[in-house]
Amino acid sequence: MTVSTAVRHVAMAVYGDVSHDARVMREAVTLASAGYRVTILCLPGGVVPDLGNRIDVRTFEPRRSRVRPGSASPYATTRRARSLARRLGWVVAYVANLKAWGRWAVNEVEADIWHAHDLPALEAIAPVLDKVTSVYDSHELYLEAGTPARLPHVLRRLLRWRESRLISRVDAVITVNPSIAHELSERYGVKPTVVMNCPPRPVATLAGVMRQTLELGERPVVMYHGGVSPDRGIETMLDALPLLPESVTFVVLGDGSLGHERVADENDDRVRWHPAVPVGDLARWLVDADIGVILFAPVELNNVLATPNKLFEYMSAAVPVVVSRFPELERIVTETGCGTTVDPTDPNDVAAAIRSLLADDDRRRRSGRNGFAAAQDRYNWETQAELLLGVYHDLPPSIDRTATREPR
Repeated sequence: MTVSTAVRHVAMAVYGDVSHDARVMREAVTLASAGYRVTILCLPGGVVPDLGNRIDVRTFEPRRSRVRPGSASPYATTRRARSLARRLGWVVAYVANLKAWGRWAVNEVEADIWHAHDLPALEAIAPVLDKVTSVYDSHELYLEAGTPARLPHVLRRLLRWRESRLISRVDAVITVNPSIAHELSERYGVKPTVVMNCPPRPVATLAGVMRQTLELGERPVVMYHGGVSPDRGIETMLDALPLLPESVTFVVLGDGSLGHERVADENDDRVRWHPAVPVGDLARWLVDADIGVILFAPVELNNVLATPNKLFEYMSAAVPVVVSRFPELERIVTETGCGTTVDPTDPNDVAAAIRSLLADDDRRRRSGRNGFAAAQDRYNWETQAELLLGVYHDLPPSIDRTATREPR
């Protein structure tokens, strides 16, 4: 699908570092390839790869406070902070920086379409929502994840009211899977389009680099990649490891505090931790794994309803998976036959599933092939990109409007 009208300028607002945000980069490249001009407005961070001459990446670091995405939050764990003043002070500091960043963003470019990635970015561009065409891209059920999920009840109610008001002012809503689309529809009366966060269609199995880099030889490898933080199932996998054959190695590929707490400090040679690698190099690490695990804990509704990017990345690398028995994960794994589901809180159940796959080479390879075939057929970015372009094709022109329009 291509743009048949005059070139329109899309401003993508991302209150975060985009260097590891594959969804933002894929969407930007898709829109640029279709003829749009794209500017990504974000926070400074890692190195963003060259996305082409139709995409401009601009960064700004607000300095109203020291609090920004990725900063330690007193709400980040279930343990209560020492004082109410500290907790509320953190919220005030976060909002101050967000507002400063938002003022910079809306003054930095004149765009025909604003594309806000998640609720903080939507809040940041609120001043222009009634003047331009806009898209809200909900990467997750934002109010049910991390810090927002653990805010005091009154602040959570305020955030939900605010999301409701903002989402009523946009022209289109997109999100990452049917379960989250349904939840947003029930809460706010919107009709989101599902654009899943899949990697490009795999064309061939790549030569691996992980075994050589980590000197793993031919030993069986169970792998986790992504954020190295609590409630991602890393702890459960570490507890399951002693229940597996001694030849099995658990590889953790990613960044986060847990890597410096438990993973990096494991004395057991069966555990290897390596920092995150660039998105473009990831597939060559994954293909060396025998099994990929996604064992998110059921601590938040967003975890339960999620379809983590890593599921599709394992499938594209023909790696069979062992995943949490949650609605979206179970639906895809059952539909495609790419692995098995488990109780993510039970190390015995996790170990039994892994032992079963490792003991049956035919089944394990068949599961990997099934995932690869599904990634080629439908769980790929080429398929999802058409859905994104369909949303953009139906967007109205950019004219001044009131805030009383119906969201899509």
